[in-house]
Amino acid sequence: MPEALRKPEYEDLNKQFLELFTATRGVHCILQKKGKIVHEDFTKEPAKRRYSGCENMYMSYNTCKKHERTKPNACALSAIVMDLDIYKVGMNKAQAMFLLPELLDDENIPKPTAVVDSGNGLYLLWKLERVKEADEEETEAQKGQKEQVVNNPAMVRLYEKITKKLQKKLESLGADPQSCDVLHLFRVPGTVNTKRRQRNEVTVLRLNPTEIYDLDFFATEILDELPKSRKKAPKTKKKGSIQRLFNPYTLAVARAKDLERLAQLRDYEMDGHRHSFLHIYAVQLMQAGVEEYEKKLAEMNALLTRPICENEVQALIKTLNQKAENGERIIKAIEAAKKPTDKPMSAVEKAQEISYAYHNTKIIDNLRISESEQASMRTIIGGAERGKRNRLRKQKDYAPVKAANQTQKERRNERILTLKSEGFKHKEIFEIMKNEGYTKVSLRTIERTKKQASE
Repeated sequence: MPEALRKPEYEDLNKQFLELFTATRGVHCILQKKGKIVHEDFTKEPAKRRYSGCENMYMSYNTCKKHERTKPNACALSAIVMDLDIYKVGMNKAQAMFLLPELLDDENIPKPTAVVDSGNGLYLLWKLERVKEADEEETEAQKGQKEQVVNNPAMVRLYEKITKKLQKKLESLGADPQSCDVLHLFRVPGTVNTKRRQRNEVTVLRLNPTEIYDLDFFATEILDELPKSRKKAPKTKKKGSIQRLFNPYTLAVARAKDLERLAQLRDYEMDGHRHSFLHIYAVQLMQAGVEEYEKKLAEMNALLTRPICENEVQALIKTLNQKAENGERIIKAIEAAKKPTDKPMSAVEKAQEISYAYHNTKIIDNLRISESEQASMRTIIGGAERGKRNRLRKQKDYAPVKAANQTQKERRNERILTLKSEGFKHKEIFEIMKNEGYTKVSLRTIERTKKQASE
């Protein structure tokens, strides 16, 4: 076809392309390179500019909030774009266009809205529609808007996560990792590419304005997951947790019993730790408010295979009593100095003043308590044992949910195989199951179920 007849047709297609991929919020970045000089500009209406014959012009299809092309300023997601440097993998455009439909189908990648000849390679573009926020009222001016508004950095991270996965899937066609950037610049259709000492026009090869997608669709199809946009619920203390079960007194009672259990496990052989063991044991008895704790301490000492002498026991008791007396005086002085508006001392603060403060880590280190010994205790446990117990508790709590999910998964797979045996194609199965209320199903799930059944 003569050039005079072809040019108006291509110019019209380029104009339609720019109008479709112009966002209604934010500004597009327009950049032109002239040798070593780079001119950067921003506009809300890139389709109204004249580009025909201009050399080395680029634009960002996603927009910025202000005149600064940085990720924190990302405003609206108008398109997902992938740059295919086919010359780097030894292909020409005809070969790439021939292989592209089959590769898209094999990788479960949706059909692109537009394919652009960039001069030396190809651009694939998927138009993104605007998803209205739950608390947003759509005005007449906003109706028909076709871009996903970025409301937090998580949206940008999700976008780039999707593009990175696409780049890996299209790596055999020379997909450029740099095109994964949310505000990456791409050549403008209608302009001239002078890279590699050639003059090649950037033209739109295919354009289908009806192929419009939302970001959730890509998250499901490409990442096989949905974006986590819901706010996290505030953490609440569960019933039966350590924080709710124990106060300073009940914790001391539980620790004293754990120490008694430790002595039993070691057959009362505490050589090398006798003084530390008896001191910690006496502190727990005192904090628990045990009457005649001196008598109980003397009984525990008598059970040891090599008990300490009576004078050492009495010296230990004297030290604890002096600490308690001094602590009581300090508490009275603090309470007397406080203003009526000040908060009263908590039970924990009083316990720390009256007696010695021992933490689990210090007790475990001082007495060299092994993990196997910690397994027999209730409260004197380290991080590894605590993590093990938390995992076992979560597994027990999750067991009914896991069983229900497994049953649901089996029903889903059975339904997929039934529809497949009836002759339905993958996309038809996806639509049928979606209408039937199956939420966790995608084209990849259908393909995977089919392969597992055939193995």
